[in-house]
Amino acid sequence: MTSKSSNGLYIHIPFCAAKCDYCDFLSFADKQNQWTSYKDALIAELSKYNSNIPIDTIYIGGGTPTVWPASFLSELFQALPPTLSNAEITCEANPGTLTAEKISVLSSGGVNRISLGLQACQPRLLENIGRQTAYETFLENFYELRRAGFNNINIDIMFALPHQKLADWEETLHHIVVLKPEHISAYALTPEENTPLWSSYGENICDEETDRLMYHRCKAFLQECGYIQYELSNFCKPGYESRHNLRYWTRKPYLGFGLGAHSFDGQVRWHNTTDLQLYLVDNLVNNKTPFPDQTRHDRMPITKAEAMAEFMFLGLRMTNGVSVTAFLEAFDQWPHEVYGPWISQMKTDSLLQEKDEHIFLTDYGMDLANRVMAGFLE
Repeated sequence: MTSKSSNGLYIHIPFCAAKCDYCDFLSFADKQNQWTSYKDALIAELSKYNSNIPIDTIYIGGGTPTVWPASFLSELFQALPPTLSNAEITCEANPGTLTAEKISVLSSGGVNRISLGLQACQPRLLENIGRQTAYETFLENFYELRRAGFNNINIDIMFALPHQKLADWEETLHHIVVLKPEHISAYALTPEENTPLWSSYGENICDEETDRLMYHRCKAFLQECGYIQYELSNFCKPGYESRHNLRYWTRKPYLGFGLGAHSFDGQVRWHNTTDLQLYLVDNLVNNKTPFPDQTRHDRMPITKAEAMAEFMFLGLRMTNGVSVTAFLEAFDQWPHEVYGPWISQMKTDSLLQEKDEHIFLTDYGMDLANRVMAGFLE
């Protein structure tokens, strides 16, 4: 169902200097005494990778990988399996955690793409979501990366923040495009239960009309500035799409290493434990294999029906949509044979359209993407 001509790796480092109020990711701000053990366990897990399938993307995420000292990052890069010469290797970073030494280690370690978290330019808005780094620090780190030769930088920004006005959002957009990053990820803040943000503001931080207005302004402005929207929340200069994230949206294989990391081989999904102590024991004591076998309790085979649904709702995240011929090649059926009534209904409602053998969301459909995708799951 998927090509195995290449593979991607995701590597999770679940530590942060401080946890943002909106964050429900698997990460910790108070476990520095576990850093060394975790680094050793992660390297032990990586050492078990022995596939001869070439790796063409690696994504190091968290948490904040660059909260680690330069020596830890250096050890991690030395433990990475061989890759293709043109592999995309991304590392997430938060402003304030980068130093000249760490930037040098990132470069020498093969990292050629940085994803830098900003979220907003205004100090009061950052304070409202528990972000502790000033915009000036972000700028210092951005220019340090440029001077070090990094020519593929993503900047994360967020809209629909508490007390954020449309003028605030437009100001952030203007500040970012002046820097000319190669990639911009622009996400709406989604309140998650059991986070400080939810406790403070509840579910309805921003009204839907303002949320959509901010999204539309973002799309129009970035496109005016030469950025291509290639996914619901992602924009780039031509040729700078995130190759690793495209793996997820096109159902290509990837292996996850680290606490809670997920993997997919095209037919089976599985994930590591989310219990930090158990992860350490599994890799430092029990020498547990990170790859799927019949004994793994988290082994989740994907049925054909599930695979077809994934193909549709993941593919529709991308602005070029789903190729009907690729669907046919994967499943020996046309998408209209499986989802004909729903596709017709969504086209009638002006949420989907078809062109050049592709099915994709309309601009209106992007606003109601969850509704469209739910139909394929049902």
